Amino acid sequence: MENEARVLEKFRENGGHENIVTVLGYGWLDPRKERFYVDLEPCIMNLDDYVKGNIKSMLGLEKYFDPVLHERSLRCLTFWGIMKDISSGLNFMHSSHELHRDVKPRNGKASHFLPDELLVLLSQRAAWKITDFDFTMTGGSKLAYSTNSAHGTDCYRAPELVKGTDPIVTMKSDIWALGCIMHELLTGLKAFPNDWNAWRYYSDNSLGLGDPPLPTFLSAQSDKCIRMLLNQVLTREWWKRPSAAEILELLNSVATGGAQVYLGLRGQTEPGPLVGIDPNSDLWKTVEWKQYWFAPCNYMLISVPNVKE
Repeated sequence: MENEARVLEKFRENGGHENIVTVLGYGWLDPRKERFYVDLEPCIMNLDDYVKGNIKSMLGLEKYFDPVLHERSLRCLTFWGIMKDISSGLNFMHSSHELHRDVKPRNGKASHFLPDELLVLLSQRAAWKITDFDFTMTGGSKLAYSTNSAHGTDCYRAPELVKGTDPIVTMKSDIWALGCIMHELLTGLKAFPNDWNAWRYYSDNSLGLGDPPLPTFLSAQSDKCIRMLLNQVLTREWWKRPSAAEILELLNSVATGGAQVYLGLRGQTEPGPLVGIDPNSDLWKTVEWKQYWFAPCNYMLISVPNVKE
């Protein structure tokens, strides 16, 4: 409880965040410090309930996968809305130099800001929030920390946490857990039924994730984004996974219907100037796409033949 209080106070001092659960109050209930309370904002459902429920089918697949849904009150129910909210919350945590260490669907809760809970999911201010900071620890973005305790939850623990020798934890362990959530949002199934399956995938390079069955009506950009992102967040090497900020940038670029990318010449590995590209343009369709994750966080490098400097 003392660690959770530390984290909550730190987030409060940093101004809080719309995708981190708001704490209304906390403290010890008795002088012996045996009973601790945390008073949280009202929440009506966790993400696990959403994945297992029938709200997605009621919403319809076209709306669920619509990155620019005009009905703002329903955006929190879409694949893109959920991913953006969780990524944004993780980005705030990581920017505050905190590793969550137990990200899972039961940590994400849809919150409301209206007194009538019957209208919560229709509220324009509905949002998914991260909570439960018992295992959270302070850490840097580029560091790996040795650990003797594989904190977290079965099915969502990163392989570097459960390997037999020299287990480590990093901010990218949170990204792996986000990838497991992403897989559930796409398929309704867990990416790895247990830690053993995650470890088997990690230790056997012949095993792949497989392509999720995506609707055929998705745009080429959305389809490519989803498949690329899923493979990157669940990549075996923790240092190759994108940061929460990079994921958020990618999701935002799809939602705006355009993209800012680094332009490069074929045969060169260094990124060139940052340019904006219309996905409906001839250039978008004819360039050779290559995948890079680097800061600042724009998500693709294109190699264009016969481009004059």
